Amino acid sequence: MQAAGLQVPYADPDNRTIKIGTHQLLRLASVPVEDLEETFETLLDNLPDELVDVAEQFEKTYIRGARARGRRRATRPR
Repeated sequence: MQAAGLQVPYADPDNRTIKIGTHQLLRLASVPVEDLEETFETLLDNLPDELVDVAEQFEKTYIRGARARGRRRATRPR
């Protein structure tokens, strides 16, 4: 959250949308693998705009992996 510049909005007691969205991303760990991509897409449609970059990085790292570029190999999701 710090790297994305969302530390202050995350801790805002009057607006919990960033905190709730972050926790929803983290809860994807409990979704069955066969339902993960569909669940992620549904979540992505409902996340606050501020979390889209975080969600895309999450997707690259944990859901779909990174595509190959040039001579680089594709990176499998963790």
